[in-house]
Amino acid sequence: MANNEKPEKSNTTSPGSTVLTPSTITQNRYAIFDQEASQADAEGKPLPPAPQNHKPPPIVIHGVINYDQMIKSIREVAEDEHYFTKSMANNAIKLISSTPDTYRSLIKY
Repeated sequence: MANNEKPEKSNTTSPGSTVLTPSTITQNRYAIFDQEASQADAEGKPLPPAPQNHKPPPIVIHGVINYDQMIKSIREVAEDEHYFTKSMANNAIKLISSTPDTYRSLIKY
């Protein structure tokens, strides 16, 4: 052994000592991605991903003076659950639809 060399340390435990493993249950939160990727149809082909519904852009209506009359006319086209409004400065209303079909019907109206 040269003067500059140090003896190697061993990572083993002494004989007679026991190592306890923790009893904590661990979960992999990314395991669901493996399950989705492994799903296949009857022929073994992977299933195509489900189409995503994107939220339509908001509709901004300028110059609204009578808010109640505007809401009455919108209710003729769309149900209350499919849209909501936000009041903005300078008599503008932001109309946000939750589904693409509601957006299309509001734009046509």
